Amino acid sequence: MSTTKIFKLAVIVFLFWNTFTFAQDLTISSTGQTGTSGTNWTTSGTNPITLTASGGTANVNTSVIIGYLNNGISVIVQNNNLGGNVVVTSDLTKSAGGDATLTLRSDKQVAVASPITSTSSKINVIFWSDYNNNNVGGVALSAAAVITTNGGHFWAGG
Repeated sequence: MSTTKIFKLAVIVFLFWNTFTFAQDLTISSTGQTGTSGTNWTTSGTNPITLTASGGTANVNTSVIIGYLNNGISVIVQNNNLGGNVVVTSDLTKSAGGDATLTLRSDKQVAVASPITSTSSKINVIFWSDYNNNNVGGVALSAAAVITTNGGHFWAGG
């Protein structure tokens, strides 16, 4: 194998290793922690509530987000970990309260694998990847990630 091919292979392995080994994701799931703070995440503010991950991988229960949205309180979920993603793996259904906005903000990728729905009032949904403009990010939606805003707005970019 030539030196050039070995070098290219080493670069690919390095990039793969950094992407998947050191990523510190903020995951929203039905098995996550509840409350106003947990391991590597906290909440602040009143409306909107800002849920911030920093310092490591965090797993937040969907009930935390839904509880605020059902009271008509907007929620900003942001991952401040360099190279961290915001990942939704369980359904988020707003079923009460007034209009609200859900913002998922990451310096890397926003990945949604489950429905985000409102059955009561409008929900505005914002997926904001690569918010620090380092050109590493994107929005990924699985086939199951149906977004139903009940008359609200939907925006995805980064």
